[in-house]
Amino acid sequence: MYKIMVVDDSNSIIPLIKYILNQEIDLDINYVQCSSNIEDMEKLNNLTFDLIMANICMDNINGQDLITLITKTTEAPLIAISPFPESKYTLEALKIALENGAEYALHEGNVYGELLSIIKKYLK
Repeated sequence: MYKIMVVDDSNSIIPLIKYILNQEIDLDINYVQCSSNIEDMEKLNNLTFDLIMANICMDNINGQDLITLITKTTEAPLIAISPFPESKYTLEALKIALENGAEYALHEGNVYGELLSIIKKYLK
């Protein structure tokens, strides 16, 4: 069984990820949803994940701080996702994500296809 954490405070990426996990990936997956609040982020200290996907454009936490927190707390592969690919803030956060060990940063093009491909890479 694979354990996946999805960090998103506004449910902007959750429907897409749920669809991919439920319809496209034929594996036994334990899906843990997390907002950006401190109590939810404590799950990083208490649980082990096979993959973490995070929206880096959230209201309650700076994307750069979120990426740093995740990559310093766990060795799980990280997919940084942004629904706003054109903003300067997003580009800066994605740069930080890659510098802090994110395996991939999705922000433009065919996000569905790219995300599906990356998830399949880690969940074999």
